[in-house]
Amino acid sequence: MLAGVPANTCVEATCCFALGLGHHVTLVPDAAAALLPEMMHVAHELNGPTFAHAIVTTDWLVDVFDSTRHARTPDRTSAALPHAVPARARPPENNA
Repeated sequence: MLAGVPANTCVEATCCFALGLGHHVTLVPDAAAALLPEMMHVAHELNGPTFAHAIVTTDWLVDVFDSTRHARTPDRTSAALPHAVPARARPPENNA
């Protein structure tokens, strides 16, 4: 899960590197910033969907974390987080 500044350089580079290492990448645009609105647009609307598995809002994350915290199993491990709804097509599920 990535957020930060500047979105159009550091966050994008970190996302691409994480993806190359095989990590699931989730972008949180409203927890990022850039010098100009156009840079945010490029980072999250144009480039983000090429490397992010999901693009979500901070509000969505808070809701998921709150619901997951209350849905703990008796052995105190977290239930699996539901998948975020991506900006574009969602990658196929790995049921292996």
